[in-house]
Amino acid sequence: MTVQTTFRNGRVLLLVAVFALSFASQRAAAQATSGVTGVVTDQSGGVIAGSQVELNNAKTGFDATAVTNSEGIYQFLLVPPDSSYTLTFTKENFRTLTLNSISLGVGVTETKDAQLPVGSSQQKVEVVAEGQGSLNTTDASIGQVISNRQVADLPIEIRNNAAVLLALQPGVQSDSNASDAQYGSVTGARADQQTITLDGLDVVDETIGQAFTTVGRAAVDSVQEVRTIVGNGDSSFGRSSSAQVDIVTKGGTNNFHGTLSEYNRNTAFEANNYFNNLNGVPRSPLVRNQFGGNVGGPIKKDRLFFFFDYEGLRLSNPEQTIQNVPVAAVRAGGLNYINSGAGCTSSSRLNTQPSCISTRTHLDHLQHVSKQYFRGPHPQRTGFSFSVCPYGPDAFPI
Repeated sequence: MTVQTTFRNGRVLLLVAVFALSFASQRAAAQATSGVTGVVTDQSGGVIAGSQVELNNAKTGFDATAVTNSEGIYQFLLVPPDSSYTLTFTKENFRTLTLNSISLGVGVTETKDAQLPVGSSQQKVEVVAEGQGSLNTTDASIGQVISNRQVADLPIEIRNNAAVLLALQPGVQSDSNASDAQYGSVTGARADQQTITLDGLDVVDETIGQAFTTVGRAAVDSVQEVRTIVGNGDSSFGRSSSAQVDIVTKGGTNNFHGTLSEYNRNTAFEANNYFNNLNGVPRSPLVRNQFGGNVGGPIKKDRLFFFFDYEGLRLSNPEQTIQNVPVAAVRAGGLNYINSGAGCTSSSRLNTQPSCISTRTHLDHLQHVSKQYFRGPHPQRTGFSFSVCPYGPDAFPI
């Protein structure tokens, strides 16, 4: 009995371990990553083989090393995207070269070549690479990495969906109405053929089929960076023929950090439309408050971090609706109808065939219904009244 119980418990533990490893491997494969490669040469342009290259990030404790091959090439793959990396190149009889503030964008393998001056390895040369771009020589994709600073500063009307940043890219049809079939199409491809990933997971909303729409929205203030590809995406970007959007959320670091935000839009700064002004209708109230905050930091230094983000929206925006209401004659109990006289048809009207139009008056029931269930035109808001008809075809017996 003890042997059977032990065997059963061991089998359960084995299944749990297999499931956990399977989940972890899928999760790791789904992560959006970056990379960096380059060639190390001397001042004459000759390649340097066997140079030690170290990539590290003090914010998260990330550290990796590589050695250049016979062609002087080094490479780091599957690196978490960030803008605070440091590359250090060391080789005997050459000065140590350090490149600081290197930004590695999501879905991009950056190219960072290095040229080592002759000298002692104890001598150091430091270069700040902040703001320096690099030519993408690893694939033919056409796109852009939108950095954390750009994500925070770019104007976005509703800040709960970072995927709308795709609309700022060339080749994207974004100046038409959202109901237009061409809205959101990229370089001629259908709008519902976009691939949008959030931290490596596909979040495209297949049920709606509209551009820039996801099932798992990431608030703008929680996003680290966004990469958009509008053309020549390779097979690693999935199944769609249109744009590819990679969204990477922020994570904690070795330092505690956080933000608070409030974005307000108020009626006092809104203009009225032409037709409202023409009819003397005041502008509709609009009060939009988007607020939130986030905080991140270490749980265990260099090993485990946390990050929390909250986004709230309070919106007051009544809409004006145009409805038909009964004319004064109907509200007074009168009803015009087309009689069966000679030459009278369904197209007969009072101004074209007055003999075909008869009038019934003093219809008390019609007068009662019209006044009780229909609003009349507002004296200063003609055309902007509401009407409700709770009756069926037998509502007006004559």
